[in-house]
Amino acid sequence: ARKAFHDCLVIPPGQTSPVLGDYLPVWINSATPVNWDSIDQNHFLIERLILNACGLNTLSLEGFQCWLNHPKLKLLLFFDLNSWDVDGRTTIAKALPGFLDRYRHCNSPVGHRAVVAYRSSAMNDVPRQLLEDSLQFQNCDLLPLSISQAQTYLRNIREFEKDVYEQAGITRPNRNVDEECRNLRNLLNRHGSNLAGNESLISTPLLMHFCSLLRPDEFAQVKTLSDLYDRVVQQHIERDTQGRIQAWLSQSNEKSCDI
Repeated sequence: ARKAFHDCLVIPPGQTSPVLGDYLPVWINSATPVNWDSIDQNHFLIERLILNACGLNTLSLEGFQCWLNHPKLKLLLFFDLNSWDVDGRTTIAKALPGFLDRYRHCNSPVGHRAVVAYRSSAMNDVPRQLLEDSLQFQNCDLLPLSISQAQTYLRNIREFEKDVYEQAGITRPNRNVDEECRNLRNLLNRHGSNLAGNESLISTPLLMHFCSLLRPDEFAQVKTLSDLYDRVVQQHIERDTQGRIQAWLSQSNEKSCDI
């Protein structure tokens, strides 16, 4: 989904326009506020989500629908369905095919398009079944990352971090990226990666993101996926706890000043 969003905006080397430059990308997730109780059984739900995502809440629904019907307008909607609860996922999955049908243009049978990112291991998952039954969505699974891709991902993250630290004038943590990449390869090999097929245990960017969060002294200590999860969760606990402590200290100082 993020690559498709990128392809709407960025011009590839040697090209004169983005690959998906004809589309206007709109990212929609649970951070987009919506009053579920005010919506009558999916009626114009997607339109309202787009309005909220674009900060156009004051625009009338009727005026927005006229804009959506413009023959030269093509939206590419991105939905992170897992960011909603079960009821929200089902409601959106019911509403989305109807939205796509409503705005098919006479001169462009495709009209607006949507990319739905969704992960579920449940049997007979309702949202997924609704999308597949609509015959408007193609089911695409992520291929496993190869070990070399996983190492390249980590190197690119570290290079990006280096640039950010330098531009901000902040001293960056002292990291041995080569050693981190070796530790990453060892972690994957330890869990039975099929080197003959060059497949990696890490099959989603989420786990690679977890690896990139490790502090400079932590990677060598990670021997199993359980170790990896432990350290990532511990970081989140420390961050959340520190935030609460700072908020409590701030409130205490304010009360002291009042006294």
